[in-house]
Amino acid sequence: MIDIQQLTSLISAFRVETEKESISPETVGSILQAIADLLATATSETEYNIIRFWKETLQQFRFLYDIQQRNVDDHSNVILQLMARSMVDGATSSLTLAIGPATRTRAGVLTAEDYIRIQGIGETNDELTDTVLEMQDIIDQHTARLNAIGAAGNVLQFFAEGNSDANKVVFSASRYNLFNGAGTMATAALVINGATDQKAGAMTAAHVIALNAAKTDITALKAAMQKVQGSGALVDDIRQHYTAADRIGFEIIGYNVATGEQNIVLKRLFLTGADTQNAGLMTSAMVTQLNQLRQAVFGSGGSTAQSKSFYGLGIEINKGTGALHLRGAEELIAKGYTPYLFRYTRKRNRVNISGDKSHGPVRKGWNVLGKADTVTIGNDETVLIDAAVIHRGYDGDQKYRHEAQYFVKDALDKLGNRAASYGKIRIVVAEKQGKVFVPKKVRLMYGIAFSSAKPDNRKLLDKTTLVTPIIQFHISTRIKNGSYAWIFER
Repeated sequence: MIDIQQLTSLISAFRVETEKESISPETVGSILQAIADLLATATSETEYNIIRFWKETLQQFRFLYDIQQRNVDDHSNVILQLMARSMVDGATSSLTLAIGPATRTRAGVLTAEDYIRIQGIGETNDELTDTVLEMQDIIDQHTARLNAIGAAGNVLQFFAEGNSDANKVVFSASRYNLFNGAGTMATAALVINGATDQKAGAMTAAHVIALNAAKTDITALKAAMQKVQGSGALVDDIRQHYTAADRIGFEIIGYNVATGEQNIVLKRLFLTGADTQNAGLMTSAMVTQLNQLRQAVFGSGGSTAQSKSFYGLGIEINKGTGALHLRGAEELIAKGYTPYLFRYTRKRNRVNISGDKSHGPVRKGWNVLGKADTVTIGNDETVLIDAAVIHRGYDGDQKYRHEAQYFVKDALDKLGNRAASYGKIRIVVAEKQGKVFVPKKVRLMYGIAFSSAKPDNRKLLDKTTLVTPIIQFHISTRIKNGSYAWIFER
C-alpha cells in the first residue's frame, strides 16, 4: 500500500497557500513531483489507478490568483474579472462575473438608483424627524387642554337671557357632558339681582324710571342754568358800606356766572329817612326828636322812667372769616357802655332784681347768657366771646374767640346723639344712625345789646338800662358732605 501521509501533508500545505492567494508554478510542480515519486513506489495496480485519477482530476483544476472589478459604466450590475492558472502548465486565463442588483427575494448589489433613493430617504428622514417633534409638541399642548376640558366635565352649548323681570336679570344655559354626552338645560343658570347702594348688580326697572326722572330734572336744571348764565351774575351778599346822619349806603355783592369772579360790587344803593309818605330809616334827627319827645312826656319829676338816648347798631357777617361784626359798637364802648349776649329762652334767675337770695319767677324771653364780661368787642367791631363760658375746660391761647362754634355747645346726649344746649333744653343737631351721625338743620336765635348798668354778675340785668335795642342774629348749622359746622346768620 502506498504511504500517502507525505502527500497529504503537501496537499494541506498547498491549500493553505491557496487561501493566502500565493499559488505559484513551483508549488504546483512540487506537489506533482511528490505524486510522481509516490507512484514510483506504488506496489499495486489499484493504488496506481487511484493516483492516476487524482492526477487527471488535478490537471482539470484552474486556480484563481486575482479578482478585479472592471471599470464598466453600468448602474445596475457589478462586473468582476477573475484571473486563474492551469494546474498542468501554469497558463493564465480570465473569467468575467456579473453580480446583479438586489431584489425583494434575492441578495445582490446596491444600484446607483437605489443609492440615490437611500440618500433621499436620509434627507427626508431629517425633515420627517423635525415634523414628528413638532407634532409631538402640538400633541402635548392639546393633551393639557384636553385634560383641562376633561376636568371641567361640562361645556356650555349656549347661554342666553331667560325669564328676566323688573328686579333681576336671568340667564338660561345648556350644558354638554364631555364624558357621557348627556345634555342638561338650566332655565336660571345665572341670576343677577338689582344693584343697591351697598352692592353692584343689574339696573332694575325702578332704576330706569329714576334715571329718566333725573334726566328730566337735569334738562330742566340745564335750562335754568342757561337762564342764570344769561343774567350775567348772581347776588351773593348785601353789606353796609356807608353811614351818615340821614342815610345808610349798601353794596350788593355778586358772583359772575360766566367768568367765576367773586365779590363783585353789582350795585350801590342808599336808604334815606322815613317821612309821612314813605317808609325809611330813622335818622339822627329823628332820634333827637324822639329823645326830646320822651323828655317832654316823662320829664324828670315824679316819673320812674329814666331819660335816655337810643343808639343805632347794625349786624354784618364776614363771608371770608365767618366773624360777626356789630357796626356802631366802638362808639358805645368809648362811652363806657357794656355789651350783653342774649338768648330767647325760659329761665329762672337765682336772685331777684332786688338782690335778695330768693329765686325769681320763671319767664320766657330774652335772657342774658353768661356775665357782663362774657362778650366783648374786638378790632373792626368784631363780637368776641369768652370761650371758657360755653366750653368748660377750654385752655386755648386766646381767651376771646370770634368763631360761631364757641357761642354754642354741643355734646353727646343720653341716646348717643349730638345735641346743642340752649337754655334748659337740648336740641339734636346730629342723629346717630348706626355708626354715623346724620346732621340736621338747626337755627338758634341770639341777640346783643348795650347797657348803661354797672356790671354786677349776681343780679338780673334790668332791661330799662339798655341804651340800644336787642339786635337779633342766628347761629345755625351748615351741612356739607355729611357733617355740619356752626355759622352766623342774620
